[in-house]
Amino acid sequence: MDDLKQMTHNLVICSTNLAQTVGFVCAQYDQVLARQKRSDMEVSALRNENEYLRLSLEDQLQYSYRDDVEVCGIPKADNESCADLIVRIGNAVGVTITPSDISTAHRLRTPRTVGQNDRPVRHPTIIARFVRRDLRTALIKACRSRKPTLHNLGHQSADAFFVIYHLKRYLGISIPEPTPRKGLVSSMD
Repeated sequence: MDDLKQMTHNLVICSTNLAQTVGFVCAQYDQVLARQKRSDMEVSALRNENEYLRLSLEDQLQYSYRDDVEVCGIPKADNESCADLIVRIGNAVGVTITPSDISTAHRLRTPRTVGQNDRPVRHPTIIARFVRRDLRTALIKACRSRKPTLHNLGHQSADAFFVIYHLKRYLGISIPEPTPRKGLVSSMD
């Protein structure tokens, strides 16, 4: 009988120790779950903040392009001045532009795809930044309505060229110039 009491006593001690161990593990598990929940919330908050900052940066970049135009389709000439070319385009469509109206003008890199005789398939785009946005808008509107060609700039070819808003591209799609709604002031002007 003493052996049975001893074994029962040992089982009680063992089960008590086991219950304490299970209680300790459960408490630790609850702490890990609480930490995981806090970490998930922090990660979610950081993701949201990162997305907000990314969108803010994109908006700032887009805003920095507000005075720019892209000119596409004009062949590159030796020793050309892109600012003078913009002035000539303005004269061709009836918009008076002086070199002092242009903050900067340059060509983008030549496209990598080459055609016959190692010539680029497309002509490198010209980016021009105006000092005043009203000139940018007037030039684009005049080019849209008059549809100038290279012949208007003194080239032999009568191919068309295009003057468009220079906007950051999202997902490969050019964003159109926003049109102000009635009663609202445009943020682009």
